[in-house]
Amino acid sequence: TAFCQTETLDMTRYTPPAGWTKTTKEDAVVYVAVDKTSNTFCALTIHSGTASSGSAAKDFAAEWKTFVVKPYQVEANPKTETEMKDGWTMTSANTPMESDGIKSLVVLFVFSGFGKTTSILAILNSDTYLKPLAAFMETIKLDKTPIAARPAAPANPPVANSPGSPSLVGRWGTGTAADTVSGNYVTYASNATQ
Repeated sequence: TAFCQTETLDMTRYTPPAGWTKTTKEDAVVYVAVDKTSNTFCALTIHSGTASSGSAAKDFAAEWKTFVVKPYQVEANPKTETEMKDGWTMTSANTPMESDGIKSLVVLFVFSGFGKTTSILAILNSDTYLKPLAAFMETIKLDKTPIAARPAAPANPPVANSPGSPSLVGRWGTGTAADTVSGNYVTYASNATQ
């Protein structure tokens, strides 16, 4: 399989297979190869990165549920394989599925490390795409730059109604929130202190 120039989506740098059709979504890039003569296909989706849970197993479980179980109603707890490479933990699993009478194989690769995680999803209905998929996976390079940390809270915040405190009495604070939208699914997380 011939490849073209390197591309980047968020924390993932890769070389897409040449000749595959590219579609850009809000938080993902999809590459599709179709052989109309043999009625075979492979769809490859590269997702944007998010903050890691701190556990490769939890990251995988969350991504599997979001990108495989919910849209395709398949095995919720697949047998996984784990590989360590360049400081990253890659957890992968696959499962058969059937949609509109077409049998396919769903494969998910989840990378965790350096405080973040990302995933690559492949759906194929022919083993002729396994070699191009393996070749594509060899081109993956991940950015190790940690996600920016939140500034630390002051050690001794002023107490309400004390000298030097704000004139408004109440419970005040800061918080962060994030959401990830993929297809018809939204993953939402928030962390706030008062």
